[in-house]
Amino acid sequence: MDELCLRTCSICIFSKKGLGIDVTTLPDWDKLYFPKLSMNQQAHVKYLLGNFLEEGYIVCSLNTGSTVKDWPLKHWLILFDKIKEKNKKVVIIGAEPKSSTKVNFSDNVLDLRGKTNLLETGFVIDKAELLVNGCSFPVHVANAMDTPVIGLYGSQPDYRARPQRIYASICSTKKCAPCDTLFNSPGYCIHPTCMESITPNIVMDTIEKFYHEGRSLGVYRLFTGDKS
Repeated sequence: MDELCLRTCSICIFSKKGLGIDVTTLPDWDKLYFPKLSMNQQAHVKYLLGNFLEEGYIVCSLNTGSTVKDWPLKHWLILFDKIKEKNKKVVIIGAEPKSSTKVNFSDNVLDLRGKTNLLETGFVIDKAELLVNGCSFPVHVANAMDTPVIGLYGSQPDYRARPQRIYASICSTKKCAPCDTLFNSPGYCIHPTCMESITPNIVMDTIEKFYHEGRSLGVYRLFTGDKS
């Protein structure tokens, strides 16, 4: 298929009751799909990745589209240094940063923000060993590509937002988290601290466990939106 599609339980129920079609009987009915790149696009991304492609890398995006779901930049920088100590590389994806402030990343980090389009970003995720990310689009692209995911969750409950297959969800331990308004909570706070409570050490420990365990994709769970 040529588009990214997620068939959830609600769609299954609607199709079965309204149309008399049981989509669960179709092959790969619950699978995500992402479009393939042309040869020219692949060549462009391979050029950008350089030796990172052969040596292997962890991919992430620093922003999620909502500041309340963003992991603090200071935490990312500490994590990148810890990853460097393990002789691992990092590729950063996403839109070109709006801030003119230059960030000095360690030399194991390749910053591709603003350098790839949406389809090319999918290729970067596809070739990664692991994606570490807040609750955002790249998590679900990784799921479509069978790239293992470590998801970071604060205001957004992981049991509703995680992909079907995830190696690990790291959730904030703050008592107020998650505060998603869909669950009759007070709503997002003005100065969120839930994501900050997820420390770089916690994330690095999970990354090390991932490699130690053989880079598992994790347990499959069909998305239902409940806490199971």
